[in-house]
Amino acid sequence: MFEALRAETQRFEKWLTENALPLWWNNGADHSVGGYYELLSPNGTPPTTNRRARVQSRQSYVYAQAGVLGWDGPWREAAAHGIDYLFSHYRQGSGEVSTLASPQGVVI
Repeated sequence: MFEALRAETQRFEKWLTENALPLWWNNGADHSVGGYYELLSPNGTPPTTNRRARVQSRQSYVYAQAGVLGWDGPWREAAAHGIDYLFSHYRQGSGEVSTLASPQGVVI
């Protein structure tokens, strides 16, 4: 039983580090405007949709955790990418954080 669990854990780690994390950094990060897209289509392209603040923070957390777990990809850059976008587009002068922005980063 434990061997089966170990094998599935290794399979998941391989998928995460070789597929999911690189895909989201290459296709899920908006490298021209900043931040992360809300979702990817089945073929890996991002549709034009509004972006929630929680997606920016979640993706940043995921990449920070990937670094903690030993991923050798650009986890620092990926984590900072989402946090920088979150603070520069969603944080208001009052200290509040907006929840939604347009694809261009304009608060809705």
